Amino acid sequence: MDRGGPGVLESKPDGENQVKRFTRDGNAILGFPYATYRQENENVMITNIATAAVYVEDQNKAIEFWTKQVGFVVHREKPMTAEAAWIEVGPKGARSCLVIFPKTMMANWNERKPSIVFDCLSVKDTHNDMSARGVEFSQPPQEMGWGPFAIFKDPEGNSFGLREPDKSSA
Repeated sequence: MDRGGPGVLESKPDGENQVKRFTRDGNAILGFPYATYRQENENVMITNIATAAVYVEDQNKAIEFWTKQVGFVVHREKPMTAEAAWIEVGPKGARSCLVIFPKTMMANWNERKPSIVFDCLSVKDTHNDMSARGVEFSQPPQEMGWGPFAIFKDPEGNSFGLREPDKSSA
């Protein structure tokens, strides 16, 4: 790998930025000992989708729905005000979560609708399991051009999709 060339912009721990150049063996010519080399065009800034927000009237009711009926777990809960918290829910072990965000803290919440589709091993089995726990489906499992698909609603009326992963890319 050729590590010579223009270098990259790195941030120091105090937040100050400095351009660094590297020798072909990866050692910094200018800079600080904590510096590490990376390809100039290497995308290391985004590693995954962290959250998607769902705007709700009642966070407690929403947590109950997502944990008891859908089967998610609470990944993070941090107070924002005396009445509201930053709450992230998702499948156990998931890196991406839904933020259960209070409508009262978002002036234009009604203009922000979620468009979220979840992967599951079997749309039919997941539909049956969630239906048995009281989740309302506006579209039962149907075969679509991309595979099985279903749509369920939360108590706030938001719609969410279920799909199976593309088996041809596995």
